[in-house]
Amino acid sequence: MSNNSKIEQVLIGFSPNWNNANFGIDYSKTMWDDPIKRTNTQMDIERAIYNRFGDIGIGDQNPQPKPSVNAYSDRYLSVLFGCEVVFQKDQPICVLPLTGDYDILVNLCVPNLENSVLIESTFKEADILKSEYGFCSGQIGRSSPLNVAISTFGELFLAAIAEEPELAQHALRVIVETYIKLYYELQHKIEPEAFPLDRFDFGYGNCQAIMISPDMYREVILPVDLDFRKRIDKFDLHHCGIFDKYAEMYKELRPDAIDVGANSDYRLMRKAFPDTPSSLIIEPVDIEGRSRNDIDKLVSDMVKNAIPYHLITRLWIADFSKNMTDENIRDLSTAHLRI
Repeated sequence: MSNNSKIEQVLIGFSPNWNNANFGIDYSKTMWDDPIKRTNTQMDIERAIYNRFGDIGIGDQNPQPKPSVNAYSDRYLSVLFGCEVVFQKDQPICVLPLTGDYDILVNLCVPNLENSVLIESTFKEADILKSEYGFCSGQIGRSSPLNVAISTFGELFLAAIAEEPELAQHALRVIVETYIKLYYELQHKIEPEAFPLDRFDFGYGNCQAIMISPDMYREVILPVDLDFRKRIDKFDLHHCGIFDKYAEMYKELRPDAIDVGANSDYRLMRKAFPDTPSSLIIEPVDIEGRSRNDIDKLVSDMVKNAIPYHLITRLWIADFSKNMTDENIRDLSTAHLRI
């Protein structure tokens, strides 16, 4: 394959672990609690990355602020449902699942946003950011209902899938209704132009799907996903695990774009989704410590198996550890020039 592959670049998403080890970025609570510090820290990171890799087009010499109320990332709904947040200096935010018996799921309902400390603080952050920067993104986390349920209820929800499937579906449907309520009552109020009242655009990461067997997924999870899909105008789907056994089910969700996990069968993916724009995820373990030739072959094989080129929207990697070397990053980011 020549450099006519039309892949512009392999995108690098620098992880908290790598940023902490290389730039000393501290992801502890003090950074996340201060929306201005959070915003300025991200600009510092982009500038530091540019100083290190700007010659190959990574980073930004003069980064612009990207103020956002999305302090809890994909854990926002779990925090809204009452989970305790855990901060670490070199890791993304995580939460501790709620503990108890099935009564937690039985009594689960859509939160009252007017009485929520989290919602109140989110609007306050939006006001602070708009005052400082003139604008603010209202985007909150975009985890699938399944992701949110496992993050929020942990083993209790996994047990419910097997033992009390109707109860598991109840929890998923409450999460769906909460997402929709947040769209119109929080996100739209913060950023009306990005969250219009006359349509509902939504994409989500279904990372935890690989914890559920395809048969059980079809029986318990998919009916809720399908009902949710009927209410979404434009739908993007992220599946960071191996895609193969879920492809036929995902066809029923009619995604407008898909993000496909590393080491998936991309030929099978393309057969199932012949006209769907697709981005391809690279697994850090396949890059860390590998030679340039190994990296080039990996990227080349991914691209060849996922053709046509015009439907490959990007190749990207994230969440790699501090063991990823500068040489690894340079080789991966420039692989498209050599294949």
